[in-house]
Amino acid sequence: MVDSEGDATIQREKIIPDGYPEMIFHYGASYSANISGAWYEQEKNLIAGQITNHFFLENTGTIGMIGIKFQPWALKQVFDLDMEALVNRAIPFPDQIKGNLEPLIEISNSDEDFDKKVERLEVALG
Repeated sequence: MVDSEGDATIQREKIIPDGYPEMIFHYGASYSANISGAWYEQEKNLIAGQITNHFFLENTGTIGMIGIKFQPWALKQVFDLDMEALVNRAIPFPDQIKGNLEPLIEISNSDEDFDKKVERLEVALG
């Protein structure tokens, strides 16, 4: 979880890859990202595949987000996603799984505190 707690100061961060794909749920302002040499604004909810090089993120305002890291093979096994197509990419949730993720989006966007969100996300993913 990352939450700027009301601070909208723009900050650029260098992100070092760790080999794990993840789902990201922004409940605050989104980020601008530069993964492949060009800046773009990320979607509010997205899947990031395995990243092979460092990249940069920059907030666009007051931020709040929850990220869920998965084992490298898990998104293929659980959602039947083509992991090769996700290498070095962060994309909006694909239509084939978007409906299944609505409960996770709702939990992430709720006003509950972080611990309660995590508890509910674990149950939903259980």
